[in-house]
Amino acid sequence: MVKIHSYSIDKKVYNLKCEVPPEELKSFRSYRGLEKLPVIDIINLNGKDYPMGYKVVTEDLKSLGLRRNSNIIAYSINEWCYLPKNKIKEGPDDWGGIWVARTLSNAKTLKKYYEKNHLKSARVFKAALDEILHFNSYRIKTNSIMMLEEIKW
Repeated sequence: MVKIHSYSIDKKVYNLKCEVPPEELKSFRSYRGLEKLPVIDIINLNGKDYPMGYKVVTEDLKSLGLRRNSNIIAYSINEWCYLPKNKIKEGPDDWGGIWVARTLSNAKTLKKYYEKNHLKSARVFKAALDEILHFNSYRIKTNSIMMLEEIKW
């Protein structure tokens, strides 16, 4: 089961506080009468399904540091990166979680933005996620990720 804490659409935040089987995330279109929930892709690792997103990082596998984020995280490939419990905050705040792009298209847009405005290269990886602290139509906030294969185009 995947814990989902909240989501937002049209600047409204909805607290879900539910658990959903991972295989239902691709068809998780409504919950308690709320429509238009964005679909979340899944990935299978060693026989277990996880929510999936796309993590954009610097060339040396660190957080981009956008929105004046001073909490830069160094990631490894094929290893889980968990935030400490005291650094996790549910909801749409930028602080308190690891943000990933919900779709490859959103990740490409973020990569192009970073490279254009910061004049540095970025990399995109498929990532397995643990709990979903918050999500919207373009990003997912989670407590932990495992970066998998790099996406090159």
